[in-house]
Amino acid sequence: MFVDKTHNAALALRLWEGRPSAGLLWSTDADWGKCRWEAGAPEDVTGWMQATLGCLLWGQWATVSETVNPFVEIAEEAHGEDRVVEYRSEAGTLREVRRAGQIIRPKVQTPEQLRALVEMWRHLEVRPALGRYERAVAAGASRGPVVLMSTDASAVQHLLQHETGVANFWYLLADCPALVEEAMELWQAALERQYRIMEGLPVPRWYQAENTSTTMISPAYYERYSLGQIRQFTAAAQRSGARTVVHMCGLLRDLLPLLRRTGMNGIHLLTPPPVGDTNFSVAQAALPEDIILMGRCGAREWIGRTREEMVTSLRRLVPPEVYQRHAFMLLATGDGAEFSSGDLERMRDAVEEYEGEG
Repeated sequence: MFVDKTHNAALALRLWEGRPSAGLLWSTDADWGKCRWEAGAPEDVTGWMQATLGCLLWGQWATVSETVNPFVEIAEEAHGEDRVVEYRSEAGTLREVRRAGQIIRPKVQTPEQLRALVEMWRHLEVRPALGRYERAVAAGASRGPVVLMSTDASAVQHLLQHETGVANFWYLLADCPALVEEAMELWQAALERQYRIMEGLPVPRWYQAENTSTTMISPAYYERYSLGQIRQFTAAAQRSGARTVVHMCGLLRDLLPLLRRTGMNGIHLLTPPPVGDTNFSVAQAALPEDIILMGRCGAREWIGRTREEMVTSLRRLVPPEVYQRHAFMLLATGDGAEFSSGDLERMRDAVEEYEGEG
């Protein structure tokens, strides 16, 4: 479906409400820094997405808090292509190494380092910070409805990605489970303070980025830990009458029964085979009727492809009932690859052609 500025707000709200999409809505999560503009880069990329591609602008993300820690001093130093970041406190100093923005050596690898982190987290403070929210409101609904966004993932996912790394997390959970669980409780308490700030604002749409995948957590451990942590997020949203979308883009098929129990209203985004393991139709059958699903159309399906090849991919990925009977949007993801503005224009034409078949 080609969405114009006039109809964007109504269609985006319909999606958030969990109602059938009335057409194949689509947008893109591609990295614009990787785009080769065939006719020159536009001044307003978001406006180009809508005016030229007919993309749905489904949200303006606004964090409304900041987390600070007066107990910790942070210092950074360059070492060649690496950056060493030190977290200094009376409890000790933790060091992590980053390269190209990625953590290649996490700050917590031993029980002693975890104890220091726990002491640091006892001093976390969460404060209102409404600048982004106010700017999103001022931008108006034509840019998409305002969506309140947590600044951080829940405790398990945050530890896995930012503090310990995957292997160290599981070693620590085996060696000192009580200490890991104490860290989780402190982090979740800080998130709860974020949620209370979000509850005080008149926005019935919440988003949290998790990056959940069975490559990092098994269903059994998701049920033991993450399920309750996400329930805190959805319960807070429910108290304020908000619907929730949670970002997950890994292998999710075996987690679907547990995701239903979280109470979340939507998933951004599902990855189908061959890259992922979660077919859109299977997910819709396993989850509540009014679930919001955003499905991934990966780079291999559209970058450098002809319109005809893209239509073939859409026939395989998106049966018509997926979007005709449910709230659904397709997202073309760049996955770090270079692409052209022409690729996206052909994707627009492919979506229109395939929708016409249905």
